[in-house]
Amino acid sequence: MHIQPINLRKKHWLLFYIILGFIFILIFIFSLINFLKWRNGKEFVIFTSKSEINQVYINYLGNNDNEFTLQFVSIEEKQFSIKETNNYQQPSPGFITNCSEPICEGPLAPIYCSGPLISSAWYFGVQHQCPGTKLLFEPNEILKNFRKIIRGKVIKKGDFMQFCEENFANTDYIKPSNLTDWQPNPKNFELINDPKWRKFAVALHQIWPLLTREFIDDVHKNQHFYPVISVPNRFLVPGGFFKVFFYWDTYWILKGLYFSNLIETSYGVLKNFAHLLNYHGFIPNSGNIQLSRRSQPPFFTQMIKDYFDITKNKSFLQEFLPLAEKELKWWNQNRSIIFEFKEKNYLMFQYKPLFFWSSTASACESGIDFSSRWYNWKNNTENGGGGGGEVK
Repeated sequence: MHIQPINLRKKHWLLFYIILGFIFILIFIFSLINFLKWRNGKEFVIFTSKSEINQVYINYLGNNDNEFTLQFVSIEEKQFSIKETNNYQQPSPGFITNCSEPICEGPLAPIYCSGPLISSAWYFGVQHQCPGTKLLFEPNEILKNFRKIIRGKVIKKGDFMQFCEENFANTDYIKPSNLTDWQPNPKNFELINDPKWRKFAVALHQIWPLLTREFIDDVHKNQHFYPVISVPNRFLVPGGFFKVFFYWDTYWILKGLYFSNLIETSYGVLKNFAHLLNYHGFIPNSGNIQLSRRSQPPFFTQMIKDYFDITKNKSFLQEFLPLAEKELKWWNQNRSIIFEFKEKNYLMFQYKPLFFWSSTASACESGIDFSSRWYNWKNNTENGGGGGGEVK
C-alpha cells in the first residue's frame, strides 16, 4: 500500500489561517460590544494636570441626570494604563489635553480648575454655584469631604449638592471702590472741539466710577480660601459682566484714565501689575485663578511709557523699568521660539500651544478672545453670541 505523505508546510499555513480568522472574530465581537456600550451611554475623557497621579475618566452610563460613574485611570508620558477599571477605552487624541501648561496650580487647582469635583459641577449643571466663591475649610479638607460622597464610584446629585452647601459659600470677594481723584469735568475735555464728541467723552467719563472694584479685606488675609489672585489697590473691570481685572483690557482702560486725568488711580493700577510681577513672575491673563497660568500680549512696557509721557516722573521709571525687564525675561524663557527664514534666525514670541478643543486659554493668551466675530451670521436672523450661527 502506498501512503501519501503529509505536506507539513501546507498544514502550518492552514493552522495559521485558522488562528488568524479566530483573532478577527474576537476583534469583531469586541468592537461590537463597545459599539453597543457607546450607543447606550455618552463617554468622554477629562484629563487634569500632568503632574497629578490620578486622572479622571468620566463614563456617563444611561440617561440618569442625577448620578454618574467615576472611573480612575493614570497617565504617564502620554501612555494610558487602566487603574481600578476594566472597561477603559483610549479616547480620541483630539480630546486629550496637552498638559504642558496646567490651567492653574496649587491647593485650589483640584477644586476650581480640573478634576472630578469641578467635572461633577458641570455634569449636574451647577457650575455657576459650586464650587462657591469661598472655601469654608482648608482645600485638603474639602477634597476629603468630596471623596466621602463617592459611593462605589457613583456620585448622586443630592449628595453633591449637600456637599457644596456644607463646604462652600457664595459671597462677594470684591466690592465697589471710590475713585478719589475723579472730577466731573477733566481739563483735557476742553481740547475736544466738536460738541458731540465732547458730550460722548463726558458720558464715557461717567462710567469710570461704575467699573471700579477692590478686593474685600478677607481676600488679602485668607488668599487660599478664594479662587482669585488679589492685588493691593483698586482696579477697573472691562465691563459689568467681569468681576476682576484683565491684563490687556487694562491697557486700553489706562488710555482712558490718562485722558480723564485719573493719574492717581492709574498709578495704583500699575502698582497692582508690579505686585503680580514681584510675587508671580509675570502678569496673568486675569485675576481669576482659572486664567492664572497664562499671560496676555505684554503691554506693560507701553503702559509704563504712557504714564511717563504724561507725568515726566523719572523716579517712576527707576521703580518700574526693572519690572518691565522682568516681564521680558519671562516671555523670553517661556513664550519664545526661534524660526529660520531665508537662512536667518528670528526670535518670535508665541502663546503657549495646546489642543484648542480642550483648552481655550491658549487662544485667549494670544489676545484674540472669543466673541461673535467667530460666527457667520449671514443666514441667521439673530444677533450676538449664542444665536446658532455657523462657526467660521
